[in-house]
Amino acid sequence: MNSPPGNFFRLSTDQFAERDRIEAACELIGRSLMKMEFDLLPDVPFNIKMVFRVLPDFGLASGTCSAMDCLRTAQMIESDDLILTVALSGGSALHVRDSEIPIGGGMAALTGTTDVSRCAIHSTSEFVNFRFPFEKIAPMIADLDAAAMRPIPVNTEALRLLVHYASALKNEAMLATPQLQSLISSHLQDLAVLVIGATRDAEMIAGSRGIPAARLRAIKADIVRNFADRDLSIDAVAQRNGISPRYVSMLLESVFRIRAGPAAASGASDADRPTMVEPNREFGCVRCGFWRPVLFQSGLPPALWRDTLRRPQQGARRAVALRLGTSNGGRASSACSQARHVRRTACSMQKTTQCCNRATASSFRL
Repeated sequence: MNSPPGNFFRLSTDQFAERDRIEAACELIGRSLMKMEFDLLPDVPFNIKMVFRVLPDFGLASGTCSAMDCLRTAQMIESDDLILTVALSGGSALHVRDSEIPIGGGMAALTGTTDVSRCAIHSTSEFVNFRFPFEKIAPMIADLDAAAMRPIPVNTEALRLLVHYASALKNEAMLATPQLQSLISSHLQDLAVLVIGATRDAEMIAGSRGIPAARLRAIKADIVRNFADRDLSIDAVAQRNGISPRYVSMLLESVFRIRAGPAAASGASDADRPTMVEPNREFGCVRCGFWRPVLFQSGLPPALWRDTLRRPQQGARRAVALRLGTSNGGRASSACSQARHVRRTACSMQKTTQCCNRATASSFRL
């Protein structure tokens, strides 16, 4: 399953003339790309919209389709790949090896392309198919036979991360370089084997490779989605993603080369602070509400830094009080050096206020 030069396809029945729509879609989308026969239901309008992405040792088919039967006949079998089907909405059932596996909205199932099978789609459904070569992924699965005969709940963390991480593949401009394609493919394989049931070694590899990459993408998406929230902070991002604030800080540090800890509020010297990031990533911090990357080091929400800028004396005390876990500023009053540092940082931001406001309003994808 090597990646061909044209590794991205976006196809739908609307692209074909009405008189040729059924035959053209069944031939191109069904037989050529999905290796399946479409058996349409009477009195049900035929509609299908699909995105196909091919990477090294990986294939993705994602989209929506109307009610129909999808058949993999003996004539359609040409490989021994494994397919993980995730039903995001709708209702359907897989019939394979004389068994029925329900995979309505919120379920997933593993099948092999060597099996004659039928997928009965009962209503308009949205789904994602992940395709992996057998020899690549089978050694990483603890019990392949058992995994292929049971439904997999979609609310597991690994499956949630897999679906979210794969959503980037729907963007035609993504993954331009072969190196990046191989890296993304390895991450997706890590997540898939965790969903299916990984061996101990595969689980350890995924925990240090695929899982951090998927969580980092989820954190970035969370920050962009909530950048206008006055209460945006490391703790809030961590809580929404079900992980610890320290883990969020570690992942962000690996990308932005900044710390989301107490360094900025502790009066650390310039030599102790991490190197500033390159301009595009500095702009990322600006887009998320932290007007300069150094401000993100404090772990404080952007709203508090804006308050510090407007009222340096009171804002600095409040910032230090929050970092020290006090509400009345008692301990903050004795931390003069910390307050002075926060106040100096706030004053240095005044010249960049207008620029930052323009940056926050402009378009940026983290």
